[in-house]
Order: sequence, then C-alpha cells, then structure tokens
Amino acid sequence: MSTLSSSPPFSTFLKTSLNPSQHSAVLHKKGPLLLIAGAGSGKTRVITARITNLILTNDTDPRSILALTFTNKAAREMNERVTSFLDGQYPPPFIRTFHSYCLRTLKLNAHLLDAPQFSILDGNDQLKIINKIIKKMNADKKIVARSLTYTISLIKSEYALGSEPDVDPLALQIFTAYEKEKKASKCFDFDDLLLEVLKLFKTNEPFKERFQNEIAHILVDEYQDTNRVQHELLKEMALNKKKLAINSICIVGDEDQSIYSWRGATIDNILNFKKDFPRTKTITIEQNYRSAEPILELANQVIAHNSERHPKNLWSTKKGTNRISLLHCMSGYQESEVLAQCAKQATRMHHRKECAILYRTHYQSRIIEEALIRHSIPYIIIGGIQFYERREIKDIFAYLRLAANPFDRVSWNR
Repeated sequence: MSTLSSSPPFSTFLKTSLNPSQHSAVLHKKGPLLLIAGAGSGKTRVITARITNLILTNDTDPRSILALTFTNKAAREMNERVTSFLDGQYPPPFIRTFHSYCLRTLKLNAHLLDAPQFSILDGNDQLKIINKIIKKMNADKKIVARSLTYTISLIKSEYALGSEPDVDPLALQIFTAYEKEKKASKCFDFDDLLLEVLKLFKTNEPFKERFQNEIAHILVDEYQDTNRVQHELLKEMALNKKKLAINSICIVGDEDQSIYSWRGATIDNILNFKKDFPRTKTITIEQNYRSAEPILELANQVIAHNSERHPKNLWSTKKGTNRISLLHCMSGYQESEVLAQCAKQATRMHHRKECAILYRTHYQSRIIEEALIRHSIPYIIIGGIQFYERREIKDIFAYLRLAANPFDRVSWNR
C-alpha cells in the first residue's frame, strides 16, 4: 500500500487499487451492508475508500457520516487515510471510537441528562470506589475489586437491555452501592457513556429524530468485537420502527477474529445482523495481502471446525514453500529446546527484531526463557515481565543468596 505522502488521486485509486469484492463494497450506496472481511484482506482500505467515495462521488456532506471503531489508533489511521484522499477539499467526517462519540454526544446534549454536569471515572477511580464499598461491607476476604469490574459491567448491560442479571447476591449488593455512590458524585464510568446515549435514543424521540436527520451513513469497524449494548445502540441509531431510517449502514467484521468474549463481545451481533437489518447485502472479502498461500491453507483448515461463522476461504497470490513446520513435542522442556534451536537458526538468516515466539499463557514463558538463555539468545518479553525480573522471583533469589552469603546487604535489604 502506498504511503500517505505518495497516495494517488482517489479516482486513480478507485480504478487500480481495489479487487472486485473491495470495489463492490466501496460503491454500495444505500441500505444495510454486511462486509465480511477476512484477516489481512484490506478492510481499513475499504472502509476509508467507502467514506471517501460517499463524499467525492456521491456528494455526501462529510458531517452526515459517522464511522465508529474500537481504538484511538485505528480511528487516527482511518482519519489520516480519508484526509489524504480529500486533500483539504472537505472537512473530515466524524471518525472516532464508540466511547469518544458517546462522550461528545453527552456533552452536546447535557441539558437532556439527569446530571447535566458530570465527571468521568477512569479504571482506577472505579476500583477505589469498589474497594471502599467492599471494605465497608467487610467483604474484602470474599471478593476482589478488580474481578468485580466486569461483573458490574454485565449487570448494567443486562438491566439496560431489560434482562435480569444472574450474578452472586453479594456482587449485586456491591453494584447497587456503587451506582448510588456514582449518582451522588454525579459521575459516569465508561459503560455509562454508552448506556446514557442509548437511554437518550430510547426515551427522547426528538433527539433520535434529529440524529437521523443529520446522519445519513454509519460505518462500524471490527463488528465482531461489539457487545450487546453497542449492537442495541446501533439499532437505535439506524432504525425507526424496525425500518432503516438513514441512507446506509455498513458494518465490517469477521467472527473468525473475535477474541474479546471475555469482556462482553459477542459474535451473535454479526451473525444475526441480517435479522435486525432486513434486506442486508453481504459481501465477503477473501483475498489476503499479508500471508503466503500455505499459511492461509492451514488457517482455513483450522477455522473450518467452527460451526457459527460465515463461510469464507482466504487466499493469496503470494506463493511460498517451507512456511510451516508442525512439530509434536513430548514435554514443555523439549518444546522450549526446539523453539530455541529454531530461533537460533532464524536469527542467522534474519534480524533478531524480525523473529518472535508466541505462547498462549504467561506461565509458559519461564521454560522458554531458560532455553533462550542457555543458547545465549537475547530476547524481550512484550506485554509482560521477564520471568527472572518478577518481584517474587527476585525475592526468592535474595533468600538463596543470603543463605549462601550472610554478608550480602543488598539481598538482606530486599
């Protein structure tokens, strides 16, 4: 893909830089569109090209386009691409995360809220309140504050969607006290940002009507990562009496890439999209630009065992040999030794920064690290702490060093 500084004019890009499936998705004008975009298939390219095409080709007011995604990084990238195509001719459309959009909406419509002046609680603020409640209830030996944050989020979502949460009575008590404390402090947490906007759509008809008059096109990225509240919010935005009230809604996702079920994401949203949005057109993008064919063949074989999915067959024009080796090891120690040997071979052929070892859980890192140390292979743990740098391991070593050398003041102080 071209860099932003050397991007071709959009008309040229539209003719030369899209495959047939991508091109069809970009040119789709009206109605619901379900875009199943496999891994590495250029979905960001499609979404940003679709936004640009609406503005440049269909004379759509950029202010009538709302694009939602899940991370600030993804939103920035999409903004940069669209801005490069528009080349300063038009103001950029609103491309933000769900929470950023909802916060903006609440600020602009504060007069409609029960608490027009409100503060936002971050994760640490939320934990402090929960810890305070747990101590007040003398429940600190029964429950951990951090584990309650997801439960509280689940309870709020269930109530908002008209369901009764099936949770521990103690958790329900803490939730009630937590909500009471928030209300007294006139504060919202991150879940409230979505729930308060959903409440506005459901209870304030003029607000909903004004939104649907102003917004003509909605696009949502990574739809497999949405939770039930976000799906309900999208229905309120786009539908009126179960009929589409805006020009188009386009969701992009792939249930095969869903990894956030532990925080409430559900693939049911993407699997059932057609039920909630009748006459949905489905386009599947299967050409992969990231990997070679042998890797995709294996990935297709593995994921085919999943029953709840839109069928797709990823393929690539990149051919390759010796891309995959499947080894069966008798133990974790044998596996770590094989990994170290492979890493040593790989670092002879490539720069160390181009080599990575992926493991499923953190407890596996110790024996892998030991094997790398034995073979004098330097490494960095990403997203975690190296085993021998962990506090409890350093504590144990301090005891052992002190046993061997009673004069070791550093270990004694530790």
